[in-house]
Amino acid sequence: MAQIEPRYPNTIGSNESWPMQRGNNSNSGYTENNSPKTKPSEKWVFKPGLGPGFGVHRLAAANGIVVSGSLDGNVIALDMSSGKQRWFYKIEEDTNQNYSTFSYPTFLGSTVFIGTFDHGNDSFDKYLYAIDIVSGQKKWKSQIIGGVEGSPKVHDGNIYFGSTKGYLYSINAANGQENWKVTVGDKFFSSVAINLDNIIIRSKNYVYSFNISTGVKNWSKYIGYSPFSCPVINNNTVLVVGFKSLYAFDINSGAEKWSFQTDNNNSFSYINSPAVAYGTVYFVDLSNTLYAVDINTGVRKWKFAVQNNNVSGSEPVVANGLVYFGVDYEGVFAIDAYTGTEKWKFEANNCLIDDEFVISNGILYFNDGENIKALK
Repeated sequence: MAQIEPRYPNTIGSNESWPMQRGNNSNSGYTENNSPKTKPSEKWVFKPGLGPGFGVHRLAAANGIVVSGSLDGNVIALDMSSGKQRWFYKIEEDTNQNYSTFSYPTFLGSTVFIGTFDHGNDSFDKYLYAIDIVSGQKKWKSQIIGGVEGSPKVHDGNIYFGSTKGYLYSINAANGQENWKVTVGDKFFSSVAINLDNIIIRSKNYVYSFNISTGVKNWSKYIGYSPFSCPVINNNTVLVVGFKSLYAFDINSGAEKWSFQTDNNNSFSYINSPAVAYGTVYFVDLSNTLYAVDINTGVRKWKFAVQNNNVSGSEPVVANGLVYFGVDYEGVFAIDAYTGTEKWKFEANNCLIDDEFVISNGILYFNDGENIKALK
């Protein structure tokens, strides 16, 4: 099998595409890509016609295609420009007792990696797949103890991810062979963050640091509940959210640098994955408030609140001086990254917006629970 050549280094922002969850290995949620500066219109809509509860979710984009898993067990690839289906791959798993859903995809060269898990049930062991992005054919699959919800991350020819049964894996990207796996008796639902020496991953209540070569644990910290949010690496700082709080830790020692607590006092104040750009950390809590916090001091710069009774499952992404996030049954918002003022809103009154947006070549892609939409 031919060696897979890395194309997406561990940088804060990729200027080519959005090849994995949070855009890059550091999980910054930032890209140097063009993005809609003024209120966009709908460029295309892909309707798989799978019916309520069986829609598409969790997008990534690179090499001219957008890839998503669907709740009927297919991986779907669409042309970025037209929204036309290029191919779909039907997973080869037993669905008599349960059905499979998918992690965020991750691109590397001519391959897209995607993991499977059981929606609402993490007791079944699942697989990580490597699929050719041109033909849509499987290159290999590797069985996992548990399932994979977070985006697999690729560094120096190896894939790193956590499983829903609490194992952290290192797998060879070219052939799917396991390098090592470790467990700490916890469950992992989010994507790892990677720098040259460390893997950072969070569980239901903790954040962990592991050595990337050996899988030996460096340190761990209790941070409170937020199991699906992703940690971020920014230089020597790890940024991670807990219940109503944002923390900054030293990446080497695990020492706390600062913490910030939101001022919402309701039960909907769980925080989604943060984004980092322009010396600022951006994050949204489930009461629909977007915060901007100074990355060096932990002091709030501004906040922007959407006044409605719905919740936001969307994670903020940053490009072109704007922060993009969504609110269920409300729409897509673009907020000035420096001032916190609303620049535009794209109404999506009938849509769920549960996953992060994908930005590539001036287009913003998102799913509404059943369909994939492109805004430009």
